[in-house]
Amino acid sequence: MPEDRRILTEQRKRLLVCIALAGVVAVVYHRVGAFAFVFDDQGFLHDNPVVLKGVTGEGIRWALTTFSTGNWYPLTWLSHMVDVQLFGLNPGPHHLVNLSLHALNTVLLFLVLRRLTGALWPSGFVAALFAVHPLHVESVAWVAERKDLLSALFWILALGAYARHAASPGVRRYALVVLLFALGLTAKPMVVTLPIVLLLLDWWPLGRLPRTAAAGRAWGALVVEKIPLLALAGAVGLVTARAQASVGAMASAAVYRPAWRVANALTTNAVYLGKVLWPTGLAAYYPFPLGSRPLWQVGGAVLLLVGFSAAAIVGRRRCPALAVGWSWHLVTLAPVIGLVQVGGQARADRYMYLPLIGLGIAAAWCAPPLLRRARVSGAPLAAIVLLALAVLTVAAGRQSETWRTPLSLYSRMLAVTSGNWVAHNGYGVELQKLGRLTEAIEHYRAAVAINPGAAYLRGNLAFALYDAGLVDEAIEQLLIYTRKSPGNPEAQYRLGLLLGRAGRFSESLPALREMTRLRPWFPAGWDALGVTCANLGLRAEAEAAFREVLRIEPGNQVSRRNLERLQALR
Repeated sequence: MPEDRRILTEQRKRLLVCIALAGVVAVVYHRVGAFAFVFDDQGFLHDNPVVLKGVTGEGIRWALTTFSTGNWYPLTWLSHMVDVQLFGLNPGPHHLVNLSLHALNTVLLFLVLRRLTGALWPSGFVAALFAVHPLHVESVAWVAERKDLLSALFWILALGAYARHAASPGVRRYALVVLLFALGLTAKPMVVTLPIVLLLLDWWPLGRLPRTAAAGRAWGALVVEKIPLLALAGAVGLVTARAQASVGAMASAAVYRPAWRVANALTTNAVYLGKVLWPTGLAAYYPFPLGSRPLWQVGGAVLLLVGFSAAAIVGRRRCPALAVGWSWHLVTLAPVIGLVQVGGQARADRYMYLPLIGLGIAAAWCAPPLLRRARVSGAPLAAIVLLALAVLTVAAGRQSETWRTPLSLYSRMLAVTSGNWVAHNGYGVELQKLGRLTEAIEHYRAAVAINPGAAYLRGNLAFALYDAGLVDEAIEQLLIYTRKSPGNPEAQYRLGLLLGRAGRFSESLPALREMTRLRPWFPAGWDALGVTCANLGLRAEAEAAFREVLRIEPGNQVSRRNLERLQALR
C-alpha cells in the first residue's frame, strides 16, 4: 500500500474511533439533560450568592481566594459561574456541559495514548473503558463534580503536550506542560501526581531511559526535569491542606484512628479493583466504618496489593505496560486513598476517574498476548472486548438513572449501603419537601442515631420536630449539640432560628451573635440576628445587622425592606 494512502487510512480510523467514542458517551448519558440538581449541587449553586451572580469581578476575586467547601479550585468555580451566566439555574444545560466535557476527555485520551504509544486499538480500548465504565457516572451525572472533568481535561492535555516535548525537548513545549498542569491543579488538586506519572511514561512508552550504564544519569536528569512540576504540586498541596483545615475537613485522629485509616486504605484499593471488574452496588456516599476491620479483609487486601505489585515487577520487561499501568493506578489514587482522612467517606466512585486509565492501559497492552497464548485472538478477541464494553455501557446507563432526582439518589444509597447517615438525612429532607413529615422524622432520627455528633443532622431533625408541633424536643436536640460543641456555627444558627420561631428571642440572641462571630460572611445569619434584635427593641444592632446583609448580598430585598421599616420608625 502506498505511504500516503496508508496514512489516509490511519487518519480515517482515528476519526471513526473518535466519532464512536463520542457517540457511546452520548448513548450512556443522553438522559442527563432531564436530571435535577442533587446532593452538593445546592451548596455549589443555589446557596452560593457569589456563583448565582454569574461572572463578575467580585466573583473572579472570590474564586481565586476562597477556601469554601474546604478546597481551592478557582477554575471550577469560574466554570460554574459561566454556566449560571449562560443558563441560570436550569439544571439540564449544567448536566450537558458535564457530558460534553466527559466526551471531550474520552476523545482526547484516545488521541494522546495513540500519540504516546503508536497503538490504535489498545488506545481505543482504554478510551472506551474510560467512556462507559459505571465508576465514572458519579463524575459525569453530578454537576458539583465538574472539578473531576475539568482537572482531567488539563491532565490529558498535559500528557499530550509532554509527548511533544519528549519527542523534541524545548523550553516552550515544556512551559506548555507546566501551564496545563497548573490549570488542572486549579480545577482539582487531585492531579498533583502528574509529575510521577510522567516519569512512568518516560520509561514506557516514551523510552527515555536507556538500558545502559548511563540509565542512572538519565533517570536523574528526568527527575530534575520534573522539579518545576513537583514544586507546583507541592505548593498546591500546601494550599489544599490549609483549605481543608480551615473548615475542619481534615478528620481528627481521635475519630479516625491511624490503624483504621491504613486498614481502610488497603481494603478500599481492593474494593476499587473489584468494582472495576464487577461494578455493582455503587452509591454516592460510602460511610467510613469506625472500628477495626476483620483480619481476613485486611490480609486479603495486602495479598492482592503485593500480588499485583510483584506481577508488575516480574513482568516489567515482557510487558512494561503492566508495571506502568499498575503504578499509574496506585500513584493517582494515593492522594484520596484515605491515609489522610478528609470528610467521613470511606471511598468514592469519582476518585477512580483518573486511576482507571492506568488499569485500562495494563489490560489493553498485557491481556492480548496472554489471550493469544490461549489461542484467543482476532475476531473472537474483538467479540469479547465489544461484549464487555456493551455490558458496561448498559450498566453505566442504568447507574446514571440513580442520579436523576434526589429521591432516586438517596433511595439507591439506602439500598446498597448500611449505617449511611448521609442517605438517611438526605432522604428525610426530600420527604419533608413532599410533606411526608412523619417518614422524614424517622429518617432524621436514624441519621442522628448513627452520627450523633453532626450538628446539621440534629438541626434537620429539630426543624422537622418543630413543624410537627414537638417544639420542646426540637430545641433540646440543638441544645445537646451546642453544649458539646459551642464553636459550631451551624448549630448556633439553627438554635437561634428555632428559638426565634418559638418566640424566645432573648434566648435566641446569644446563639445568633455567636454564629455571626464564627461565620461573619454568612448573610442569613446576620438577617436572623437583625430580626431577633428588632423583636427585642435593639434597633441600632438590628439596623447594623441588616446593613451587613446588604454589604455581603446587595440584592437581598427582604433585608432591605426590614432595614427600611426600622428606619421609618425613628
